[in-house]
Amino acid sequence: SLVGGIQGQISLREAVADVADASYTVEKEGRTFAVLPWKKKDDKEIGMDMVKAFDDSWIDIPCGWKPYQVCKDFERVILPEVIGGHAWGTDMLLVRRGSKWPGWKTGIQGTSSAGKRLCSHVDWFEIDVSGRRCVFRGEDTQRTPSKKLDPFWRSWGGRVLLEKISQHEQIE
Repeated sequence: SLVGGIQGQISLREAVADVADASYTVEKEGRTFAVLPWKKKDDKEIGMDMVKAFDDSWIDIPCGWKPYQVCKDFERVILPEVIGGHAWGTDMLLVRRGSKWPGWKTGIQGTSSAGKRLCSHVDWFEIDVSGRRCVFRGEDTQRTPSKKLDPFWRSWGGRVLLEKISQHEQIE
């Protein structure tokens, strides 16, 4: 319905407006970054919301944002200042590197390991073909032999790094 569509647009705008709060974003060299599921950049409590609350549920990537794709500034700026320089409520951030999703350590446990690679690819995260939705799969189905049993959960707490789409990219 028209009313439902308008309410959905308002909810989306409100969700995106919340991320505009500077405590949820990092700006470096004219670019803006955040994480999904949303967390404040300096939140030092490791959340497991992407495992339990969002497990196997597709999440819309908000309009105006995209998963960060590794680029020439990755090692010089993004890794040390955006990923390693903040806690993000997790110990690992995922980035897109071609068809892979490597995980990198955040600064949640201090600077000694911040910005180090945790893994070269995860198989429990994916983006749909449109590039507008993503899913975290927290239940370890290898270790949960029956739906009648309580599920075993993977012991990770990763989030995906998002980059705000520039006005130049929006025009193209």
